[in-house]
Amino acid sequence: MVSGSHPIIQDTKADFTGLAKSGQADGEYDDATQPMSQFHNLFYDLFTWKFPKATGFFFLSTISVIFAFHYINVLRYVFKGLYMAFAIASGLETVGKLLGAKSVVSSFRPRRYYTIPREYLDHFFEQLHELANFFVLEFQRVLFVENIFTTLAAFVTSFFGYFLIKYIPFWTLLLLATFTAFTAPLIYINNKELIDEQIQRASDIVNAQVESTKKVTGKYAEDAAARARATAADVQTRLQAYTGKTSPPASQTKSEVPSTASAHDYLSGAPNAPDTPLGTHDYPKVPTQEPALDEPLLA
Repeated sequence: MVSGSHPIIQDTKADFTGLAKSGQADGEYDDATQPMSQFHNLFYDLFTWKFPKATGFFFLSTISVIFAFHYINVLRYVFKGLYMAFAIASGLETVGKLLGAKSVVSSFRPRRYYTIPREYLDHFFEQLHELANFFVLEFQRVLFVENIFTTLAAFVTSFFGYFLIKYIPFWTLLLLATFTAFTAPLIYINNKELIDEQIQRASDIVNAQVESTKKVTGKYAEDAAARARATAADVQTRLQAYTGKTSPPASQTKSEVPSTASAHDYLSGAPNAPDTPLGTHDYPKVPTQEPALDEPLLA
C-alpha cells in the first residue's frame, strides 16, 4: 500500500504546489505600464513541462475529457443521474409516509441549506476576469507582431486549421490542437540549440535574398533614371531645333523693323542717322542753298 509519505506522492504534491504558486505570481512586460496576467506564468510552466507530473495529469485529463464527450453522451448521463436521485428521494419519502414513519429523507435535511460564500464567487469571477484578459492580451501581442516567429506560427496554425476543419471533425481537430500544445514546447526545449540554429540559418537566407533584391532593384532604378534623363535631353534638343527652324533670320527681322531714329537726327544729318533712301520716310529734306532773289519763292 502506498502511503502519503511515498516519494512519488510527495513529488506529485510538490509539482501541483509549484504549478499553483506560478499561477499566483504576477509578472510584467518590458513596458512597466502594461501588467501581465498571472495566467501567463501558469500556462508557460504548464506547457513547457516545468512540473512534469502536474502537466502530465492535465494532459491526460484533457485527452480523456475529449474522448469522453465524443464517445459518451455525458449530458444524457447527467440527466439520468438527476432523475434517479429525485426518484429515489421521492420514493423513499413516499414509502416512509405510507409506513407511518415521520420522514425518511427529510430527516437528513440540514438546518440551514448550503450556500456559496460571496468570497468564493468574487474569487471565481476575479480569476475569470484575469483569464479573459490573458486571451485578449495574448491576441494583441500576436496580432501586433511583438515576436515575428510567434505571429508566423499563429498564421500557419490558423491556415491549416482553416483547411482541416473542412475534412476532419471538430473533436479530432481539438485533439490535434491539444497534442500540439502539450508536445511542441517540449520538443523545442529539448532541441533548442538545433532549432535556433536552423531558424538563424533561415533568417540569414531571407536577409541575403532581401539584400540581393534591393541591389537588383537599385540597379534597375538607376538604369531607368539614366534612360529617362537621356530621353529628356533628346526631347529638349529636338524642341530647340524645331524652334530654331520656325523662327525668322536675324537679318530679315532687322530689315523689316522700322527705323527708330528721331526726326531731329535725320534733319540735322547726324552720323547716327540711318542711310535710308529718300521717300522711305515722311520727313522732307531741308534745302542747303539759299534761293536767288530774282527767282520767285514759289515755282
